[in-house]
Amino acid sequence: MKNSIFLFTFFCCAQFLFSQTSGGPDAYGYTWKSSAHPTGPTYSWVDITSNGTEVQGLGDDNIVGPFSLAPGFQFYWYPVSQFYIGSNGYIGLSQTNIASPFPTSIPLAGGANDWMAMHLSDLKFNGVGNIGKCFYYSNNDSLVVSFIDVPYWVVSSPGYSGSNTFQIIFSSIDKSITYNYKSMAAGTATLPIDNAVGIENNTGALGLQTYIDVVPTNLSSVKYYYPSNVTYAVKDGGVNWNNNEANGAYFIPKVNTAIALKSNIKNFGNQPLSNFSVTDTIYFGTNALSNGNASISSLAPGDDTTITFSNNFFSQFLGIYTFSSNVQGITGDLVPVNNRQVQKIISVDVALPQYELNYSDGSPEGVGISWGGGQGGVAIYIEPPVYPVKVEDTRFHISANGTTPAGFSAMIFDDNGPNGAPGTLLDSVYVAPSNVVVGQYNVVTPSNPNLLINNGGVYVVWYMDGADIAISRDLSSVASQRTFEILGNTWGGYSDKQNEDFLMGMTVSN
Repeated sequence: MKNSIFLFTFFCCAQFLFSQTSGGPDAYGYTWKSSAHPTGPTYSWVDITSNGTEVQGLGDDNIVGPFSLAPGFQFYWYPVSQFYIGSNGYIGLSQTNIASPFPTSIPLAGGANDWMAMHLSDLKFNGVGNIGKCFYYSNNDSLVVSFIDVPYWVVSSPGYSGSNTFQIIFSSIDKSITYNYKSMAAGTATLPIDNAVGIENNTGALGLQTYIDVVPTNLSSVKYYYPSNVTYAVKDGGVNWNNNEANGAYFIPKVNTAIALKSNIKNFGNQPLSNFSVTDTIYFGTNALSNGNASISSLAPGDDTTITFSNNFFSQFLGIYTFSSNVQGITGDLVPVNNRQVQKIISVDVALPQYELNYSDGSPEGVGISWGGGQGGVAIYIEPPVYPVKVEDTRFHISANGTTPAGFSAMIFDDNGPNGAPGTLLDSVYVAPSNVVVGQYNVVTPSNPNLLINNGGVYVVWYMDGADIAISRDLSSVASQRTFEILGNTWGGYSDKQNEDFLMGMTVSN
């Protein structure tokens, strides 16, 4: 589903006649053939609806996972140990949510990378009467993911149309990737369909395009072949994450004690690395406050190591700091884009009777965000800097509430779901339209006056009660990467979490 920040215009184009039945190689050596090619794959559907696992949580424009894979799977030069399933018809090998508009060419360095797109298009799993399902099955030899009867999103009721059944078969034996298309029907969805079929590596520099804005034919296949002789040498060391595996922003108390700074460094390439360094800098605004370094003597392909920098961090001031780490000294580093990683760190005064936990700078920028039809919302994940704390209120900066004013629900979820996902609903308060004030923070007191956080964190949720209300955005250069979008009842990482935060948070007391 398309959120209301954007307006898309589709242009008519001539129908692609599927005259191309093969392609490649790309620079790494991958090639592809369709079942229409004389030496291409033979279409053969693999039914996993009885022995596979039904995927729960898919909705509209979201991604679920990670799901584990047995050792031996490889994509380009790097091993694959886990995968994510995107509701829009793709497999992500890293946690990246892809929503419309979809790539106009493959590869495309901008936007999301590291995926296998069987039918990357605006698909939808939720909605009354929607029978769309997804299953996956994996063993030591192969991974199969099947999308069954999944329709496209459309603006008219009931919000979806058409039916698409397709699958991916990812082999660990020959490293091939096969897409099978059993039945593809657009219904009343706008033609031509905005879609992409292909593969793209983790840098966005390598990939193969098979179809753009063309729906594959029924009972057909596309197969991607791993090169028999890889000559593409990759030296690539980079920063995997800073301080936590999500590279997410976090809150610290304003104290005079030293805080250690850590980074996880990984060899993303297929060549060994030796004798390189990592530096770091702490910024407050544009002022560099502290610098440090660390050395790494060797790192084998695919390995990672967590290093502690020579400098310590003293949060002398309240507010937003930026922690920047940078890999240096790798001659011939192919992928410099991952050499640097930045992270937002926010210092708060825990000695105050109450203090706010908010990732934004408090200044709205651009237009607010809302979801078409009013059935959606956003969330942020917050871990307090000390424990225990009592939640005094949640707060949401409302940017608009149009001609048909709407209210919203303020909710708090525990992080006791699988792998720290949203779990128990701890509190929910409805704010009526007459109580919503545009252009400022709307403060909501929890219905539970003794809501405590003793460990971990919580998800603070703003959920729309109509189409005309919107929440403000912070377009700061360093984002928290703690943002989520909710469409219907399904959650996903916010599609632009690398660049944006929402003006929302909570106030706590010790």
